[in-house]
Parts: sequence; structure tokens; C-alpha cells
Amino acid sequence: MSYSNVPIGASNPGLIIIMVDQSYSMTDPYGTGQKKDIAASAVNRVIHEVGLACQSGHITKDRCYLAVIGYGEKVEALVNGHISEIVENPKELKKIVKKQLDEAGGLIEVPEEMPIWINPEANNGTPMHQAFDAAYQIAEEWISNNPDNFPPVIINITDGEPNHPDETKDAANRLMGLSTSDGNTLILNAHISNAAAGEISLPNNDAGLYDQYAKFLFDISSVLPETLFQAAKNAGFSPQPDARGFVFNAKAETMISLLNFGSLGAMR
Repeated sequence: MSYSNVPIGASNPGLIIIMVDQSYSMTDPYGTGQKKDIAASAVNRVIHEVGLACQSGHITKDRCYLAVIGYGEKVEALVNGHISEIVENPKELKKIVKKQLDEAGGLIEVPEEMPIWINPEANNGTPMHQAFDAAYQIAEEWISNNPDNFPPVIINITDGEPNHPDETKDAANRLMGLSTSDGNTLILNAHISNAAAGEISLPNNDAGLYDQYAKFLFDISSVLPETLFQAAKNAGFSPQPDARGFVFNAKAETMISLLNFGSLGAMR
């Protein structure tokens, strides 16, 4: 399988599914806020950037179908539709201030409205297996309508061990078993943490992974095909041959970079 049907476009759209851990532990500190806040902000930012990447003039072309699945107190699709529909229907517009260079080379503050599609949530446990099952249903239906396109890309953001590791591994493997004629479904995992341990990005083996959970996530992460391998390099990573789409103890910037190259890599 070649993973060569790129760049994805309106005539051969792609599927991006983002899974977001919304368990209670996402209230832990992370970066400049709580894990739930930074994760939600990163997902909203990526949805916005995917929408911009699909724009042609004032028209948003349906270059991809996008879903966001939250899992914690419940498992539900927070976003699910063609990108043109999604960008036109945010929950709200949040006023933010961005700093940018002025003509004299100084920094000025510029007000901007940022669309919001998902809000921070953090309750109960980590039903990751159910989230992978929900992703499977979306991917299976999409593949039936797009059998020759670049395969679905699933990006999972999590900070803790799933409620049922064995069932989660089975569900992830079923999902990776789905394929188009261009390749198998890809799963990327971003483990976010405020631990003092070092960050590990896109490893090609589990030798440096020091606990069982790290190895679990490594095992359910896909080897990056050439398209995403190059996108990872362009995003500032230094992947080795056969690198997997997995970051452990990821800082906020690394999580955002993984989301960016995972969701946008096949478009460029």
C-alpha cells in the first residue's frame, strides 16, 4: 500500500478524526493552564487551520471530513461533518489578542476572533476503547464512500491509562485494520503530561519507553508513511526510519505540532 493519493483535495477528500481524553485527570496543571484547557484550545486551533487550508478565495472546499470525539463521562462526537459545514458553525467566537510585528519591527497587539467548536471537559474515567469504536464507525462509513482515497488519520490526545487496556488495544487494532486501496487507517497518539521525565517524540522502537503505559501507546501507534514522515520533519521533528506517530510526555507545543502535521500533512 502506497499512501500516495496526495495531496488530498475536493475530488479525493480525506478523513481526520481527533479523539480527546476528557477524564477527570485532565484537570491537572499543564503548560499555562489545565490539561483540558490546553487540549481544547489546540483542537480548536487545528480545526481553524484545517478550514483555512481548505479555502479557495471565500469558499471552503470540502477537502476533508473531520470529526472530534470526546471521551470521559460519556463518549460523543463533538464535531462531525464536512469541513465547509464545520467552519460555518462554530459554537461561539472568542475574542483573543495576538502579538505581531509592525512595520517598524516592534510588537503590537491585534484583536482577533477565534472560532470555538469544543469546550474543555473533564469528568470520570477514560473509556478509550469506546472512543476507538466510535472512530471505527465513522471511518468505516467514510471508507465505503471513498474506497481509493488517502486513508483516515486518527489523532488521540490522552493523559492517562484507559479503563480497559486490552479492549482498547483490540479496538485500536480493528481500526488500523480498516483500509482504502491507498493504505491502512493511521493512528497517532499524543500523551500529555506534567511529569518531570523527558519527552519522547516519534520513536521507532520502545527501548527508551520506561513504563508499561508508554509501551501500550507505542504499540497502538502507526508507522508514519512517507507523506507524514516528511510532514513531521517540516514541523520540526527529527523522526528516524520507521518512526511511529507517538509522542510521550509531550509538552503543549509538541502536542500542537503533532496535531498539525497529522491533520494537514496529506494536504500539502
